[in-house]
Amino acid sequence: MLPLVQKLGLLYLAYPPRERPPLPLDPYLASVGAKYGKSAAQVALNWLISVPNVVPIVRALRHVEENAAAAGWRLSPQDWEEINKRFIHYRHG
Repeated sequence: MLPLVQKLGLLYLAYPPRERPPLPLDPYLASVGAKYGKSAAQVALNWLISVPNVVPIVRALRHVEENAAAAGWRLSPQDWEEINKRFIHYRHG
């Protein structure tokens, strides 16, 4: 569905990776986060907001500060591609 959304210039509302319990606890995302001084959850959310036409729905008010820290920086292209390969099913499901 995402390629069609992007082709038509629409927005896709997605639940953020924080809603998928394994991602905030994922050791690989934690290791990437260590390079940036960020948590695994912040890396996962940054990855998702970097996808064109995707707007994550952030529901957890208690995580506002941590969620906000997922913005204002970018993963390297190499880190983004590796995360995308490992977790693409979260973007499409």
